[in-house]
Amino acid sequence: MRAGLGLQQSMRQSLVMTPKLQQAIKVMQMTTMELELHVLQELQMNPFLEEGLDLDLEDEIDGELREIDSDDLETKEVTETEPEIRIEDFMDDSMPSFQEMYEAPEDDEDNDRRAEFAQELSFQDYLEEQLSMYRLPPDDREVCLIIIGNLDDDGFLEIGVEEIVELTGRDPDEVEEILRYVQTHFDPIGIGARDRREYFLLQIDAHDAPDPIASAMVRDHYDDFLKNQLSRVAKQLRDDGYKDATPERLQDAKEWLTKLQLSPAQGFLEGYHGVFKFKSDSRQVTPDVIVDFVDDDYRIRAVDESVPRVHLNRHYLQLLKNKERLSPEEKKWLDEYRQRALELIESIQERGKTIENVAKEIFDVQRDFLDQGVKHLKPLVLRDIAERLGKHESTISRATNGKYVQTPRGTFELKYFFSSGLDSDDGDTASSTSVKAIIREIIQGEDPAKPLSDQALSNVLKDRGINAARRTVAKYREELGIAPSSQRKNSW
Repeated sequence: MRAGLGLQQSMRQSLVMTPKLQQAIKVMQMTTMELELHVLQELQMNPFLEEGLDLDLEDEIDGELREIDSDDLETKEVTETEPEIRIEDFMDDSMPSFQEMYEAPEDDEDNDRRAEFAQELSFQDYLEEQLSMYRLPPDDREVCLIIIGNLDDDGFLEIGVEEIVELTGRDPDEVEEILRYVQTHFDPIGIGARDRREYFLLQIDAHDAPDPIASAMVRDHYDDFLKNQLSRVAKQLRDDGYKDATPERLQDAKEWLTKLQLSPAQGFLEGYHGVFKFKSDSRQVTPDVIVDFVDDDYRIRAVDESVPRVHLNRHYLQLLKNKERLSPEEKKWLDEYRQRALELIESIQERGKTIENVAKEIFDVQRDFLDQGVKHLKPLVLRDIAERLGKHESTISRATNGKYVQTPRGTFELKYFFSSGLDSDDGDTASSTSVKAIIREIIQGEDPAKPLSDQALSNVLKDRGINAARRTVAKYREELGIAPSSQRKNSW
C-alpha cells in the first residue's frame, strides 16, 4: 500500500444552490420596506429594469419566466473535487436577514460592552439635543422644532413649507432658509428632505468629490433617470452643455449614485451612535396581507403597493434580438442583466403568492380568531402550514417573519398566529396566545386588594377547562409583563 494524499474525480448527483434560489430566498425573507429599497437599488444598477408597468410586455415577460426553470433546486453532475453546497445548509431559520447581509460584522464582545452603557434615545430626542447646541433665535428654534416633530420614520418631512408658515406666521423664504439649515447642519445630513430627489441632491452637495454628471442627472432629469432612459438623458445633458455625457459616462455616474443612502434615517434609527442606542418612537407598519369581510366571508389578498413595479427595458430587449450587431462581450453582459432582471421579477411574484397562500392557510385554521377574537386562537406551528402547502418549514418562517396582516381585528405580524397548545378538558388544545389573553383578562378583573397568585390563576384556568400548571402560568404572566401578586396588591 502507498500512503499519501491524492485527488480522485468521480461523477455523482448533488443538490447545489443556484443564483436563482439565493435570490428567491433573499427576496422572500425581506420585509416590505427592505424589498422596496432592494428594488430601488436594482433599478439603479440594472439597465434592463425600468420602473412602472408595460402591459404590452406582460405576455413576453411571462414567456421569458416560463423559460426559467421553475424548480428551486438544480441537480448537476459535479466531481468530488468541487466544493459541495448542500441545500440543508440553507434550509433553516438561521439564514441572516436582509439587513444583516449588508451590514459589516461587529465584534460581539464590543457590541455587548456598548449595549451595557448605552441609553435608549429616540431619533427625535437626538435631533432636539443637537438643536440645543446651536445658538438660534427663539423664533428660529420654534421652526426647527416643528420640522423635527413632523418627520416620518425615514427622516423625510411630512408637511409642506406652507403649513409651517401657517403655524408660525413666518415668511416662506425664512422657513425655507431654516429648513435648509436643518438639512445641511444636523446629523444625519439631509434630515428633513421632502422627497428622495432632494435627499440625493443634499448628499451630493455634501460629498467631498461630487460627480457633476450624477448631480445634473438627479437635479434636471430625475424622472428619466429613474426609468433608466440613459440615452435620452445623455442627449439632454449634451444639449445642456455637458460634452462628455455619453451613455458610458452616465453608467459610471449611475454606479456612483448607488453608493448614496436612500433615506435620511437609513441605518440610523436602529443601532449605536456614540453612547446612544436609537429607536423609533413608533414605526409605521405596512401590511403585506389584507383580510376583508366581503359578502359574508373573508377575502385574503397580498398587497405590495409600496414596492415599485418594474418591467424590462424595451431598448435592451431589442438589442438582444439583433444579436448580430453585438460583440460576444456585449451579448454576455446584456444576457446576464436580463437574467438578473427576470429572476428579480419572478422572485417578487413568488414572494407575493407564497405570502398570500400562507396567510390563507393560517386563517383557514384561525377562522375563529376573525369571528370572535384572540381568546379563540388555536394552537398552530410552522410545520402545520408547511405540510398543508407542501413546502419546507424555513420557507414558511421567512414568509411570516416581519410580514404583517391587516384584519378587521387589527394589524398583526403573521407569526403572531403561531403558538404551542395546552390540553383542555374537552379533548381539544388551547393556543398559548389565547391562554395569555385569558390570563390578562382574569388579572384585569381581580380584586386589587386580593390579587390572584399564580396557583390561583392556574385553578381559575382549570375551572375553565384549560390545564395550565402554576409554572406555565408564571411564565405566561412574565411574558405579558405583569408583576406577581405580591407587587400587584393595593393597600388602599
